[in-house]
Amino acid sequence: SLLPPGAQSTRGGSNPQKVIFAQHKAPYAVGPDMRHRDDPVKESLQNAMTLGWREWLALPALGIARIKAKVDTGARSSALHVAGLARLPGQRLRFSVVPQLHLPRPCWCEADQIDERWVTDAGGHRELRPFIRTLVQIHGEAWPIELSLTARDAMRYRMLLGRSALGPQHRIDPTASYLAGPSRNPRLLRGGR
Repeated sequence: SLLPPGAQSTRGGSNPQKVIFAQHKAPYAVGPDMRHRDDPVKESLQNAMTLGWREWLALPALGIARIKAKVDTGARSSALHVAGLARLPGQRLRFSVVPQLHLPRPCWCEADQIDERWVTDAGGHRELRPFIRTLVQIHGEAWPIELSLTARDAMRYRMLLGRSALGPQHRIDPTASYLAGPSRNPRLLRGGR
């Protein structure tokens, strides 16, 4: 049989084709001058952004400078609480968001609807929700996410950041809060976009 280098076959037992791989460490020095290369796992952990179970973030394309979000790796998609939703011509949506409970002034936003999907919440209730694509900004870094629009009146947080919005560069510490610090965009806080 053809086995990968460093592997040995075992015969017998319940799985006669079981293969055991030898312990193997990747070389960290290459070339004749023995330059050291970084350990890719160690490097990715050093460059990772650690987030707590709740964070302040911004949605700059929607004009929202600060909104408190629950980071929920158990939820596949992200959700934003909207108070009012109007469908405009051309797959365009207009909706109001109250980013902070103690500041009841709504922020009116517009975005293109990219899809409409059935979403099951934590209580098992299914709802057909519109989805938009927008930028999320946390601690100076921004990336595009898909966001469903729904009424989250009964929920404590105006936004839920699901696992599809997170990448391999993000680590979650479920015992901590607000590790990324406050999300403040002075231009957005003054009302500009």
